[in-house]
Amino acid sequence: MEGTSRDKAADSIEELAAMIKCDPAVLRATFDRYSELVDKGVDEDFGKPSRFLHPINGPKYAALRLHPCVTVTFGGLETDVAARVLDTEGRPIPGLYAAGEVADTGMFGTEYPTCGTSIGGALFYGRIAGRVASGQSML
Repeated sequence: MEGTSRDKAADSIEELAAMIKCDPAVLRATFDRYSELVDKGVDEDFGKPSRFLHPINGPKYAALRLHPCVTVTFGGLETDVAARVLDTEGRPIPGLYAAGEVADTGMFGTEYPTCGTSIGGALFYGRIAGRVASGQSML
């Protein structure tokens, strides 16, 4: 990781703070808070599953500049197996279909296993929605 303009590594949190132009007290407080949550075994701040809480004890501390983006969303409109959007009573709304991430297929539960896996559901339900909307059979 060391050696690019996007990453920094240091022997202390304070040294790392100087390298990334961050207030050392703020970075130290962030590390201390995270360590407290690791010790509790519960992420009270962000809800990270406990199996992902690991102590950060050095000997090196690193920072990496990231450019996050959204690759998937959860929730969306309730649909049936024919990709028809359901009203609040669970009845299909005539002429309204949904596929992909706007449809709540419940395919992943609460965790998204890997980037790109939602594409299959979008293609599958998109095809079904198109067929049903045009009066053809689902498959």
